[in-house]
Amino acid sequence: MLAVQTRRLGKTFRTGDLDVPVLHEVDLAVPRGAFVSLMGPSGSGKSTLLHLVGLLDTPTVGGVRLMGRDTRRLDADGRARARRDLVGFVFQSFHLVPSASALENVMLPMAFAGVSRHKRKKRAEALLEEVGLTDRVKHKPNELSGGQKQRVAIARALALDPPIILADEPTGNLDSKTSREVMTLFSRLHGEGRTIVQVTHDEEMARYGDRIIDIRDGRIVQERDRTGLVRRVRPTAEATDGPTTALGQVADVRLKREGVRP
Repeated sequence: MLAVQTRRLGKTFRTGDLDVPVLHEVDLAVPRGAFVSLMGPSGSGKSTLLHLVGLLDTPTVGGVRLMGRDTRRLDADGRARARRDLVGFVFQSFHLVPSASALENVMLPMAFAGVSRHKRKKRAEALLEEVGLTDRVKHKPNELSGGQKQRVAIARALALDPPIILADEPTGNLDSKTSREVMTLFSRLHGEGRTIVQVTHDEEMARYGDRIIDIRDGRIVQERDRTGLVRRVRPTAEATDGPTTALGQVADVRLKREGVRP
């Protein structure tokens, strides 16, 4: 099963009287259980792509399927439910509630989902233990280091046990040592079967993923594996049931023929 699938996904922003295209009909397929890194310079469209996949924004053209569910026909409430049930978000700036403790921040998504206080407290405590913060449950964000804040954010992303984790520059505000610690945590979550899609501009952090997607000027230009093997994007004109880009059918066939694990 594909965890994430986009078809001809595009986004154009309106600035005054000017239309600014940011993403150009991107076809992307991420198998369930994959760890994918989206790389590109500032303004390349990688964060826009991630936000569209996570239903934080709506595309100008094309659509997104999450865990096989077509999201194009969902109304605002339906999109909110899909985000709640299918996706956990981790951001560069953490986006923790300043006045809430680490425990309360992790409990917050469960409160919105209607989980009882007893259950959400028990779940939050278990998640903070999982990310190594049992001694920080009562601390507020201003009492935590950058790495600790990001681990709280990861625990919060896991609160409702989503199958997909989307991370937008999760190590962008961290030093090298702390960045590696956070990425090791992502690797462990990936090893437990979660699908992870991260945006990063750091080659070292990107290589924690099993696939690296390079984006330039709003287009996917190539796919690499962590060994450096490159496969150019070669979409076909003919529509198929699945995408035919570097993460789709065409590239998978090429990789298999050459004995590389897709």
